[in-house]
Amino acid sequence: MEAFIYDLFNEDLLFTAAERFQIERNSLEKVSTSESFIYSCICQGQEMILRITHSSHRSAIEIEGEMEWIAHLISQGVPASRPVLSVHSNVIEEIPTKEGQFFVTVFEKAPGRHPNIHDWKRDFFIEWGRTTGAMHKAAVLFDYTTKRPMWQNEYNITAIHTYGEPDLIEVQRQLIRDLEALPKDESVYGIIHSDFEDGNFFIHHGTIHPFDFDECQYHWFAYDIGNAVRAASWFVADTDSVYTVEEFLNDFLEGYYSEYHLDFHWIEKLPIFIRLRDLCIYVYLIGKRGHNMSEGEKRFLASMKEEIRAKKPCVQIDVSQIRRY
Repeated sequence: MEAFIYDLFNEDLLFTAAERFQIERNSLEKVSTSESFIYSCICQGQEMILRITHSSHRSAIEIEGEMEWIAHLISQGVPASRPVLSVHSNVIEEIPTKEGQFFVTVFEKAPGRHPNIHDWKRDFFIEWGRTTGAMHKAAVLFDYTTKRPMWQNEYNITAIHTYGEPDLIEVQRQLIRDLEALPKDESVYGIIHSDFEDGNFFIHHGTIHPFDFDECQYHWFAYDIGNAVRAASWFVADTDSVYTVEEFLNDFLEGYYSEYHLDFHWIEKLPIFIRLRDLCIYVYLIGKRGHNMSEGEKRFLASMKEEIRAKKPCVQIDVSQIRRY
């Protein structure tokens, strides 16, 4: 978040938000301040998640679209975290400030926990893929709405022009041209989570429960798959797992295809979607951490920038090792 948003936020505003949803003040515990102010809390006797989002990040219409998408997923059997009504029977409460507004939402806390190294095995990969496929199957049945952004209008796509890096801007322009040439029929393109990595779901008795739909947008379904592969590759590297990226993807796709079918052509296209994700992550990190980075983070971003400039995805996939379904 930008510095001015932190300046607008204070304890009085937090307690006002809590009152709108009958949240116990002494139960509030900060979880994150990445894009919104996120707190765990007790609301109406249950564990909940409080999210306070500034209007510079999301409009009321965009958050309304997010709520509609979550409701649709739940109606289709996807165990997403359900929004909670306020004391005024609203899913979104607005608190005005001298610069814009804060929008307050509360969600039921997903059961379970984040996955760890002990979960990192075939059954978990299959369930990750199955849940992704279930969301894409639901997307095909979702009535189109203009309330959520198209992928090319998302912040991490447009913000690159803020940082004045002409070489990366040109890489992005070429990526956008290449992507815009791809088919966009409803069987391959629709509303997706777009950030469905292991930090944004809990696992409970073998079932994955998705949350944090703040970045849901219209995109190719393959982008969600590419994000999963990218996230898995980092986990594998950090844990010296015996699994390869190809083994992960084979298990993931076994689960995915049990819910939804995507032509193998889109699996072959994963590198271009991973490149787009690399660029979005780079822009996000520059914007959010650019003025407060360690030397190690600076070296990491410099290396990342060189790979983006070289048009090289951070994950190499040997497609010949991927099973066709």
